[in-house]
Amino acid sequence: MVAVRIVAERGRVAEAALAVGACSAVACRLPLVEAALIGAPLAEAAGRISEAGVAAALSPIADIRGSAEYRADAALVLLRRAVARALPVEETA
Repeated sequence: MVAVRIVAERGRVAEAALAVGACSAVACRLPLVEAALIGAPLAEAAGRISEAGVAAALSPIADIRGSAEYRADAALVLLRRAVARALPVEETA
């Protein structure tokens, strides 16, 4: 489970807040990833979410629902998708 808040100004990310739950023992913010997004062009934002940045913030647990590796991979994919969906849609008229 992920939560994303993106504020855009002039085609770039002005503010970013990202959190991941159901991966580590408690829900976690991702400050390194958030910092990497600030100033990024909107078209590049989802691609700026690095595996290393996500891994630095999370300590994935393993249980009957999934391995630690699966949870880390899922968190990365879900964060990229959520950021892409949170970005404002450019209007073409």
